[in-house]
Amino acid sequence: MARLRITNWFVDEAASQLASMQTIDPALDFGGGLTLVAYSAAIEEARAKITSYNQQFSIAEEKRTLAKADDSKLKGYKTRFKSAVAARYGKDSEEYAKAGGTRTSERHKRKKSKPSSPNGESSED
Repeated sequence: MARLRITNWFVDEAASQLASMQTIDPALDFGGGLTLVAYSAAIEEARAKITSYNQQFSIAEEKRTLAKADDSKLKGYKTRFKSAVAARYGKDSEEYAKAGGTRTSERHKRKKSKPSSPNGESSED
């Protein structure tokens, strides 16, 4: 499953609560580190981490896209080289096998089975 960018509604909710609490008293301090300044710092720290994650995610997605483009380019080369070897040496050559092909002499033909009778019994007596 692919990873997704983070959008944290909890950070937005906390920022909204902070703005409302600042209307009570911009220097609200309940002691023990429970201040609006500390709350604001925690919100900004969480936002910074989310932003950093999303930026790194974008970079990783860009690199993944570039790698996929390289894959399709390599698939084209692989096919073209195998075809070129087949054209020069033949599909039944050792060189073709070395290039990743299956020699025609090494291919196994599927044997057709005899059809059974309509009532499921074999036609042998």
